[in-house]
Amino acid sequence: MVSDNVYFSPALGSDPFLTNELGLDTHVALDIKILSISVTPTPVDFGDPVPGATVVKTVLVVNTGDLDVDVTATLMNENPVNFYTTNLMMFDTDLNNPRYVTVVNWDLTLDTTEKTYENVDLQLSIPDPCLLGSKTAVLVFEATAPPP
Repeated sequence: MVSDNVYFSPALGSDPFLTNELGLDTHVALDIKILSISVTPTPVDFGDPVPGATVVKTVLVVNTGDLDVDVTATLMNENPVNFYTTNLMMFDTDLNNPRYVTVVNWDLTLDTTEKTYENVDLQLSIPDPCLLGSKTAVLVFEATAPPP
């Protein structure tokens, strides 16, 4: 929790930088809530899997702020285009139907007291056939405040 005191000293004279001649002092306490997550490890390296292989890596998503958060993920800068969109799945821990889903369908809710973190499995299935070579992408996790 980030909390700070802000002190105002109203200047009644003509120069706002001079000491307050009347000795007035106002204290305002601000309780600032932070929306924040961390994801580790970064980067995630799936190694050199062969065509037809499936590799699972786990990332830890932690609510490091003071508010409950809804977390979603997006893929960016895929090379080759759509390789990860097509082949990367994320485990969704929905209690009613836990399963692997595509990145665009994955979401997670973390609170500040009971469920503050989640291990998220990333499953990459290499198609067969698949051209050899490096495949890269940026997986972005975004935290937003849940609706009231």
